[in-house]
Amino acid sequence: PAGRVAPLVATIVHGLIANALLAMLVAVAFLACGLPATGSLVAGLGSGALGFFAYGVGLIGAQVFASGRSANAFGVWVMLVAYLVAGIGNALGTPSADLQRIQSAPLAWFSPYGWIENARPWADDNLWPIALCALVAAVLAVASVALQSVRDLGESLLPERRARATAGAALSSSTGLVWVLTWPAILGWAIGGFVSGLLATSLSSVLSQAATQLPSVEQLLAALTQGGSLAVGAIVIFFTLVGVLAACCGVQIVGRARQEEAHGTVEALLATPVGRVRWLADYVAIATIGAAATVGGAIVGAAAGLAGQSAPDWSLFGDAVVVGAGQFVAALVFIVVTALVLTVLPGATLAVGWTLVGLATVVGLFGPLYRLPDWIVHLAPIAAAPTVTGSGTDVQGLWWLVAAVIIGGAASLALMRRRELAGDG
Repeated sequence: PAGRVAPLVATIVHGLIANALLAMLVAVAFLACGLPATGSLVAGLGSGALGFFAYGVGLIGAQVFASGRSANAFGVWVMLVAYLVAGIGNALGTPSADLQRIQSAPLAWFSPYGWIENARPWADDNLWPIALCALVAAVLAVASVALQSVRDLGESLLPERRARATAGAALSSSTGLVWVLTWPAILGWAIGGFVSGLLATSLSSVLSQAATQLPSVEQLLAALTQGGSLAVGAIVIFFTLVGVLAACCGVQIVGRARQEEAHGTVEALLATPVGRVRWLADYVAIATIGAAATVGGAIVGAAAGLAGQSAPDWSLFGDAVVVGAGQFVAALVFIVVTALVLTVLPGATLAVGWTLVGLATVVGLFGPLYRLPDWIVHLAPIAAAPTVTGSGTDVQGLWWLVAAVIIGGAASLALMRRRELAGDG
């Protein structure tokens, strides 16, 4: 008979195999591009080791928290903080004379991302930082097994927080219920937006120095910013990323509606006078608020970055508002399209929503670098949104974005009125 830790051990083995395959695929992909074999192998091993570290964090979260949602949130936040720590550590590092590499500050070594970066494939090809990451990942996996063996079956190390005996004012409506269910996620995306906005106005001097020393960096920025200044270019690039964050926030919230439907928990709500259209409209409305909070956080971050400078150029704040508003409209497109998929093909809601965000990110951000035709690049809402260029504000595809939001939103609500609930089966 299988012991109580057997399912967890099987899960660990499954994750180990998956990340080993990831390492192999990354190495093969780099080899196929003609890169040196040793560096390709180091890059592949680094990817696999970092993936297994994240897996180990998730295993610990599964032991500590009572719900899968809490465990997932724990894992995401740990990796986001680790990424931020590595980024700050690299920003505080010492650049070489030719600006070709940076000696990371000690802070970067408190992050697994910092370990993997300092493997430096195709340069130093260090294996020991990868071994360190793999060792810590193994310790996390073993620790999860130890925790599994001492906790009660079906319980968590941290007990679930007891709900209030009586509902608060926020739960007096179905809209308030959606807000209560989703505000932690909105807060997380808004913090991400704030950090992005802060970086947008704080790194302009660094970009100027890099572009002066490295023509390749100057060409890259020119392609992404359509000939604008480097400071404006930083605003455009980072706020395009903010648009991606806002879209992710919206898709996650609309996807939550699909999860509630699939699990059957929405049936109790619909047994009240709340109808299906109102239920979907609530999620779309809160998703819109989430996207607005993400963009708003970025604008506040941009202002904070300017306020921290000795001689700030406050015209950049106006540019941040323009680009941020445009990216908010782009995020609305993803929200209404995901809602439309929810009404037409509910089982594919999450897959289609996240796939569209991923494709738009690749095409919208990197399409100009790969010299894709403009009409293909502007199929991505984040690339078609209003922006600022060297000659002023360019509304680009604002009107078709607005039309898509209106038509998609109206169609999703109209179709929701006509369909029945679709469970997991």
